[in-house]
This record gives sequence, C-alpha cells and structure tokens, in this order.
Amino acid sequence: MALKRAHLVAGLGHIHWVKTIDIGFDLANHGALAKAELDILEHMNTGHSNDVSLYAYLAGVKPGPRIMTGIDPEGLDLRAGG
Repeated sequence: MALKRAHLVAGLGHIHWVKTIDIGFDLANHGALAKAELDILEHMNTGHSNDVSLYAYLAGVKPGPRIMTGIDPEGLDLRAGG
C-alpha cells in the first residue's frame, strides 16, 4: 500500500488532512522494538498498570485506568475503557 495522505481526527474540531511526509517515520532501525512490542505491552499492562495511567495523566488526560495498546518510535498508544 502506498500512503498518499491521511485524515487525522484528533478530537472535536481537530480534523485535518495530513500529507504522508508529516505522518511517517523511518522503520529501518526499529525492528527490535517492533519484535518486542507485544512483550512490552503485556509487561506494562500487567506489572505497571498504575504507571500507564500516570503517563496519560502527565500528558494532560483526565485521571482513570488506561491500557497501553501500542508502542513505536513516535510514542505509545493508550486506551480508556472499550
């Protein structure tokens, strides 16, 4: 698949078309992180769930339980609820 642009929905009123060059990152040197991602997620969600919730709070998100659903060179993804 060749990505040309993306539709970013970052919250109410924050919807934009984004060029590929603005959203992609070089995957060439991140194979080890990609291979370890599932182990990292399991480790963080089972052994450090309070810390995962704290990451969201420190980023300005209201307090509450969170689940780490992804990690890559650009950061991590968190989910609240379903």
